[in-house]
Amino acid sequence: MSLLNEIDKLKVSSNIDKFSNKLNLIDKSNDSCWSSNNGKNQFILIKLKNFFKLKQFNLTFQGGFSGKLCQILLYKDDDFVYQQPFYPQDNNKLQSFYLQEIFEVNKIKLLFNDSTDFFGRITIYNLDLIRSD
Repeated sequence: MSLLNEIDKLKVSSNIDKFSNKLNLIDKSNDSCWSSNNGKNQFILIKLKNFFKLKQFNLTFQGGFSGKLCQILLYKDDDFVYQQPFYPQDNNKLQSFYLQEIFEVNKIKLLFNDSTDFFGRITIYNLDLIRSD
């Protein structure tokens, strides 16, 4: 089950312009996206309304602007709980990433340490968080 309706706050490291708003990540539209500014270490920080067991997350990148050296970090409030690397392909397809361990968390950080783009930009059309039953 998707956790998109359970998002309380959404923060991103940067926006390339006013049209690539962070809310485009969760609007379920393939016509809008979030694009970061130039530079490494871009991130998406998600605060949930309650604690949930996260088992999977889905991302749709724009090919040529995919993340490299990526990690998901999970938190209970401000206490770090778990970290796992993930390895997106550089394409426009929906990609699913499964957590090796499941924890009850209320804060999720997706960290993109590098990008397939020469300038370090990240472009994501869709983000979804899937909870464990």
